[in-house]
Amino acid sequence: MDMTRKITFKKAYICYLAILLVIVISCLIYVGSVLGEYEDSQPENKALAHFKTMQSAAADGTLRDLIDADISDELVSATSSKLIAAKGTLSCELTENSGGGELLVYTVKSDDERIVDIELTGKTGDTRLIIFPMTDWKVTSVVPAEYNYKLTLPASMTVTKNGEAVSGESTANGRVVYEFSEYLNSPDVVVRDSIGSEVSYDEKTKLSITEYIVQIPSNYVICSADGSVSVPVSTAECTDINDYKYVSQYTEMPKNAVYRLGIIGEDTDFIIRDNLGNTVDYTLDGHTLKIEGQASSPEIPADVYSKDDVLSNARKWSLFMTADLGGANHGYGQVEEFLLPDSYLEEVAYKWATGVDITFTSVHRLDNPPFSEESVTNYIKYNSECFSVDVRLTKVMHLNSGDDVTDTMNCRFYYIYRDGWYVADIQEIIGE
Repeated sequence: MDMTRKITFKKAYICYLAILLVIVISCLIYVGSVLGEYEDSQPENKALAHFKTMQSAAADGTLRDLIDADISDELVSATSSKLIAAKGTLSCELTENSGGGELLVYTVKSDDERIVDIELTGKTGDTRLIIFPMTDWKVTSVVPAEYNYKLTLPASMTVTKNGEAVSGESTANGRVVYEFSEYLNSPDVVVRDSIGSEVSYDEKTKLSITEYIVQIPSNYVICSADGSVSVPVSTAECTDINDYKYVSQYTEMPKNAVYRLGIIGEDTDFIIRDNLGNTVDYTLDGHTLKIEGQASSPEIPADVYSKDDVLSNARKWSLFMTADLGGANHGYGQVEEFLLPDSYLEEVAYKWATGVDITFTSVHRLDNPPFSEESVTNYIKYNSECFSVDVRLTKVMHLNSGDDVTDTMNCRFYYIYRDGWYVADIQEIIGE
């Protein structure tokens, strides 16, 4: 009897073990299935699996069906060649995560070479075994790998892509925003600073740029230290200078120019040349520099104009203004010879000569010679066809009443070249 019980127990025990083994194996199979399903549901695996599908489609010529419709046939063909050639190690890089984690974009690489960007949208499903949430990922967009660039740089810097200049959009603060993209192949992008230094740039490059605010007259020039590169005035914000209001009607006069210089690196060395071509000594206030006015020379260069001619014109103008210049219309014809034709100044002179006001000039006589303390100084060259000089001369008017009036001219004469030099404007110098 005992023997029978032992045999029965042994059989029951074996049956129990068999059932337990079946249950364990079933659990293991189920867990393995869940793990496999969970692994397959990972978006990067979904992207890689779709990439391999695309490789097969590229091989049999059906890739067009898997690429977004707005991608050109030429680009699809180039992508197909890339897919067929991609035989190295595949990897995924998450480049966009939005929609609360339900929209992902993966860039698939072969040996670190970007091939395609695959967009996935997911819908969260059941959670298996408590800790394995399942997401149903679907491929919603496929485009060749896209390289996107966005740079905001000072206006005097430039950007080229594959050797061609890239245009940008100017902002209100004197900077330029560059946005461009390139499919499939990384473009050769070069950022060039204001004085000629340059650096190759990709999406991961961290640019070190030092920005300077330089305010100078527009006929001054900012150059690299060796003088080989100059900053175009077109990159500056320019405003008119009121002193040149009338002269600027006849020639391009200097303006106040504000440059935003972008220099690669933390230290720089640039030079500034003035309107006479001389190097300017300047001091930076932090990263700011301001220079006003024009550089001058004590005398007119001999190859530009004669000092004697300037004095002759100034004397005639002085006598004309006090009705002491002989000839028709109080000598208007003599001053007309050196006044710029059809200019505002010529109009003023003609109105004075033919108006009634000139007849009220006090009757007087002058010394002989009439002028003393004559000087022509402060030659300023604005451009190749315009200069100014400061003219000072004095004459004493002995009135018939017995009083003496000292008439001192202290004026800036602006000359314009039009097949000869003509006076375009005369401005009184105040405070000297």
